[in-house]
Amino acid sequence: MMDDGLPPGIGHNQPPPPDLKGRLELTHSGVIKRATDLLAEAAKVPDKLDTEDDAKTATDLASLAKACSKELERNRVNEKEPFLTAERVVDAIFVTPRDKLVNMAKVLERRLTVFLQAKAAAEKAAREAEAERERQAAQDRFNDAVSAQRVATAAKLNAAKMADAERIAKLDLDAAGRAFQDARNALAAAQQLRADAETAGNAIAFQAATNDVEQAMAAAELARGRFHELRNAQTEATRQTDAAKAKALAEAREAEQAQQQAEAQANVVRAAERDAEASPAELSRTRSSFGMAGLRSAWKCNDWKRAELDLEALRQHLPADGIEQAIRSWIRANKDGLNEGTATLAGVSIINEATTVVR
Repeated sequence: MMDDGLPPGIGHNQPPPPDLKGRLELTHSGVIKRATDLLAEAAKVPDKLDTEDDAKTATDLASLAKACSKELERNRVNEKEPFLTAERVVDAIFVTPRDKLVNMAKVLERRLTVFLQAKAAAEKAAREAEAERERQAAQDRFNDAVSAQRVATAAKLNAAKMADAERIAKLDLDAAGRAFQDARNALAAAQQLRADAETAGNAIAFQAATNDVEQAMAAAELARGRFHELRNAQTEATRQTDAAKAKALAEAREAEQAQQQAEAQANVVRAAERDAEASPAELSRTRSSFGMAGLRSAWKCNDWKRAELDLEALRQHLPADGIEQAIRSWIRANKDGLNEGTATLAGVSIINEATTVVR
């Protein structure tokens, strides 16, 4: 493509004009050559200066190097100024509206912070209230479970008591059955004796046997009544035992359900408490069409007092350059004491070092 003479557009990645380097080298060839020559001469100076002449040579080269470097710096600044001016124009076009937008965003973020803090506080209060309601519900469930367990225990004990009563009733019934059978046997024996006395024509024996038969019949009737009475009692005892067992089983199931409900409610409470302890970011999150806003918490130090600050606690957190700056400040403040040998600072070696100054 032919060169139309216009500068490259925004975002180009073309190198500077090809003649810039050549022009600078040509325009400032004198000072560049002097710098090159001085570097070459300095390379000839020995690492250790042994004679006065060596010292004079080094002094001359250092002085000339400083002067040449200053001239190079002036030329650099002068040559760079047009580019800096262009940079300032570019900044004025883009940086000014950029900074205004950044500042506007900060203002809006401060307003959002106030709103989101209130939103987070309200949401936290609502979640804490919900957690409290769930805790109360959990307490009610627990009380229900305790009550149901108490009822189930009582029902179980009653069923055991009914079972014991049924067992005793069965024993009584068995005894009554044997007594009834014994009475029947006695009646049969008495009737046989009366029949034998009648056959033998023994009136006295017959009368005595008749009396025995009557007594045996009365005893047998009494035993029969007692047997039927105890059989009915045993039947009722069995019915009551079965009913007590069924009730105990039902109460046990109800107690188990109440316990499960109490445990489930306890899980609900734990979840509600976790929700109430959510981070400010979660409590305040707000989504919009183009972004999302939320609080981010961080520990900050807004105020500190030098005299009260616990420097020992901060020892491991002080940056090395900050410590060195503090040491230099101490040295400047205690220069007289250092000269007199009365000022010392533990943990650091302070020496009076002389260095060369070439003017």
